[in-house]
This record gives sequence, C-alpha cells and structure tokens, in this order.
Amino acid sequence: MSPAFRTKAGLALALAIPVVGCVEFALQLFFERRAPAAEEYGALLPAIEALHHEGDLIVVNPPWAEPHVRWVLGDRYFPLNVVARADEQRFERALEVRLPSSGKTTLSSFVERSRKSVGGFEIAVLENTQAHRPLFDFVANLDEAHATVFGTEPFAACRYNYRAKVVSGGLFGFPTFPAQRFECERGDLNVSRTVAADQDYRPRVCIYAHPPATGSRTIRFPKVPIGERLRGHAMLHWMHEREGTGSDVRLEVRAGGASLGEVNHVDGQGWLAFSFPTASLRGTEAEVEFVVTGDGNSPRPFCFEAVSE
Repeated sequence: MSPAFRTKAGLALALAIPVVGCVEFALQLFFERRAPAAEEYGALLPAIEALHHEGDLIVVNPPWAEPHVRWVLGDRYFPLNVVARADEQRFERALEVRLPSSGKTTLSSFVERSRKSVGGFEIAVLENTQAHRPLFDFVANLDEAHATVFGTEPFAACRYNYRAKVVSGGLFGFPTFPAQRFECERGDLNVSRTVAADQDYRPRVCIYAHPPATGSRTIRFPKVPIGERLRGHAMLHWMHEREGTGSDVRLEVRAGGASLGEVNHVDGQGWLAFSFPTASLRGTEAEVEFVVTGDGNSPRPFCFEAVSE
C-alpha cells in the first residue's frame, strides 16, 4: 500500500468520523422526539384517571395529537363543554398532555403545580390563577323554564318544541339544530343550543339566533343573578362568513331594562369576544335580553354565548 493511498484513506476516515457522529446525534434526537405510536397512548388512561378532578380542562400539546388522546380517554374526560369551550378562563384547573415535540403551553394564565412522566408523554397539572366562575350560563339555561324568545315587526313569540326534527345543514350549510328548540316564523328559523365552527374550525357551543327578515329577535332571560360583568363571544358559522361578503349582524345586550352595549359582528371577525360591566346591578337578579338584528338580505347563521360573572 503506497504512502499516498494511506494518506487518502486516513483523510477519508478523519472526515467520516464527525459525519457518523452527526448522523448518530440526529438519529438520537429523532427517536427522543418522535411522535408516540398509536398503541402508546393507552398508557395515558390510568394516569389521567388518577389525576383528574371533576370539571378539569384537558388540553393536548401539540393540538394535532388531541384526536388520539380523545380516542383513548373518551367522552368522560372530553365532554362537549371541554371540546367546544368558549375559552379557558372558566376552568380553575387543567391537565396538559405533552408529547415529546410539544412547545410552550398555550394556557398562559395557568401555573404549573406538578408534572408526571407517562411513557413518552408528560402530564402537567395546571392551576388557573385568573379563573372566572360563572354565576349564570345563558347557553346552558336556554330552555322554556328560563327563557322566552320573540320577534318584532310583526311581534311573534317563538314556541318551544321538545320534539322537533333534528336538522343538519351539512358541510356548507347551517349548524345542526337539536330536537329541543324555540321555533320561529312557522318553524323555518329557530333559536337553539348548537355547535358552530369558528375561523380556526374549532367547535363552539353557542346559542343559534338567525336575525329575522325584518325587525329584531330577542332572547329574554327574566331572572339572572348579576355579578361584575356580562361576558361572552359572538360569531357566524364560518362557512357563511369566510368570503367576507355578508352583511353585519348586531347584538345588543340589555340588563335591568337598560342597554349595556352592542356588538357589531363583521364577516371575518370569527369568535369575537365582548364584555360589559354590570357592577351597578351586582348582587341582584335582573332581566337580561339579547337582541339580534340584521338586514335580512343574506343567510346570517349568527351564534353567541354569554355568562354572568
């Protein structure tokens, strides 16, 4: 073997060593941070059962893995009020399931109290230091016992139907209308609890209240415990507002016979938050009204939710 060949072989070996080292390091990072296999998610169930308190919020980081976790944990830990929640601020405690590739928590107002490793996952127990406990949830109390609904021009009361036919608008249609709902204008329109998709295609539980062709639609709750504020969100089913060509919908909020303020929802705003102070009525029970108005010229599948807190 010639000296020249030995020199070249030595140089190649010297160059190969750091390359092999880099490949080995990259493979180590890959396997450390790889997404867990489907069968690995099963280990989460006994750990969540041990940590979960009634009313806890469960979130998954990163969010794309949530369907896998929901498949393992089921509806007990992901009820509708968790999956289609208005926001996180009404939860006092949360469990965050973290994958190896997860980044910073999205629950910025929560403080981590403990952390547990479960297979390739971490489960963090978080406490919300800024939680707002609702005194009254308008979506949950939308029924004949707690609310009345009527339209104006001409005045017409909406009848509460306990056994209406469930109707779904399909992919590009309206949200699903449940069997129990207020039916208005010969049943063509209604006011009901539903789940609508926001601008990020996240589900939101809300009160569907399509504005009438003329006048306004009023949802009245005669006896509501009043706290510091009345807070909520307004939206249009995203399939109907994403083009940005529809007319505005106005939501006026009244309490104790006086207007608290108005929300004007414009196409593209998505899940729009609002908050009105009610300190002057705090500690009382008052009549609260939500008055929905549009121009009647286009389909406006308007939906809102609110709480008194």
